[in-house]
Amino acid sequence: MRLPSAAADRLTLLPCYVRGTPPGAVSAKVDLRAKGRNLPAMSRSFPSALVLPATWLLAATLAGGTLRAGWAYAKRAELRHGAELYAIHCANCHGARLEGQPDWQLPGADGTFPAPPHDDSGHTWHHDDAMLTDYIRRGGQAVLDDMGVAMTSGMPAFGEILTEDDIAAILSFIKSNWPDDIRAIQARRNGG
Repeated sequence: MRLPSAAADRLTLLPCYVRGTPPGAVSAKVDLRAKGRNLPAMSRSFPSALVLPATWLLAATLAGGTLRAGWAYAKRAELRHGAELYAIHCANCHGARLEGQPDWQLPGADGTFPAPPHDDSGHTWHHDDAMLTDYIRRGGQAVLDDMGVAMTSGMPAFGEILTEDDIAAILSFIKSNWPDDIRAIQARRNGG
């Protein structure tokens, strides 16, 4: 396999994440020239099945981070769409970096709990996708009431605003920011 010559100077590596990048980042561009030789020239001596994975690992190393397996959960376009929807509909309460509101585990004076984080410090990953989707679609209070949980949720319903695909994209974006071990635990909750 030979990469096109147009990719000789720079190669856009998609879909991958470098740990520590902002939640909206969905790609990394890395200069792959080394001592005047570019990756396509060097790749001729490798079996074609190894070129792309080796390129991704090299890029992650050069970028100084850990390769994030966002591709295991969604396609690049879905992650971008999820990031955009999250910024519009979720970040105001749950934080631009998925950090949630302060003291999210303590109810406010009116009994409503603040918005929890969606990163690995929160509890989003403790729930399966069906519950998370239901929570987004119908709102927190409706779900809690159906479960018989005596708690007040400030989470509004988005079922009239977001499609099922939109909700899936948001969840894929959130998951793509979790460490591998957290994604694995949450996947088991989905039967995976």
